[in-house]
Amino acid sequence: MSAPHTVFALITDTHFQMPAPADDSVMWNRQLVSQSSKLAELLVQSLNARTLDFVIHAGDLTHQGDRPSFEFVRSTLLRINAPLWFTLGNRDVGGEGVRAWLASTWGLEHEAMYFSRYHRGVRYIFLDSNYAHLSSGKESEVQRWDQTKTYSGVGFSSLQVEWLQDELARDRETLTFVIAHHPIASKSEYPIISPRELGSPNRRLGPVWSKLFPVYHKEVLALLESASNVKVVFTGHWHINDITRVNSLYHVKTSSLIEYPFEYRLVSVWDTFLDVSVVRLPAENLITASLVPEWCNEWIQGESFDRERRIYFDDESVATRL
Repeated sequence: MSAPHTVFALITDTHFQMPAPADDSVMWNRQLVSQSSKLAELLVQSLNARTLDFVIHAGDLTHQGDRPSFEFVRSTLLRINAPLWFTLGNRDVGGEGVRAWLASTWGLEHEAMYFSRYHRGVRYIFLDSNYAHLSSGKESEVQRWDQTKTYSGVGFSSLQVEWLQDELARDRETLTFVIAHHPIASKSEYPIISPRELGSPNRRLGPVWSKLFPVYHKEVLALLESASNVKVVFTGHWHINDITRVNSLYHVKTSSLIEYPFEYRLVSVWDTFLDVSVVRLPAENLITASLVPEWCNEWIQGESFDRERRIYFDDESVATRL
């Protein structure tokens, strides 16, 4: 078998915070924010042990969105021996002018965090799902994760949905992958549907809450499903490893690098399919420190089919081989 034409890593939810030490927090398990420096070093070593065409970060680069943390993230990612493409997460946009500041100080080509890139015959569309939707009907670039209850919702901007429609119409032929922070589709149920609902790993709480999805997710999903050349959507935010096919699209979620299981995705792109797998950081002591056994949240690492999967771009092949 010939080699893949592209190999990239997808990392997400690093939640790095500087200066250290910082207070650890809790999601599915303990988030070891205080270990940002150690995790950053392990991540760079792991990525540089591989030959990668580029690295994608799907958001929540920082834990608090402060400038020292952003600079720490930048200094860390610049040590990776591959180009970096990224979008932002809800933790990154709590201050005024974050996108403009990143564009000017990080040397980005654009201020908007929704854009497209081409690489070896594949288009990568990046979306920004971190706009606050206010009760007044206005949309704000500032979205504080700890004030979400004061918003009518958080998600894509209306202008971005229009841009996406134009972008998809512009190119209906090139194989396309989409990257966003917030998932826009999922399985119908999980062992538990909120990290605050702790219980048995076999406990089922019914359908996934609609409020977990970003504003305009239905519109975005409809646009993507209407474009036959869009095959996979990569997201983070939920801190779980999960691969789900909904209608024509595969939705690949990736766990966080600040808590158990401390993993990222490795994606190999071939002419007719891609291989998706996970890579765990060599951090057994941190895994032990993060995992809370009595909460029964080991399930977030995913089943075998959530961790490794071959996804064919031909629908018929997908149906017969998976």
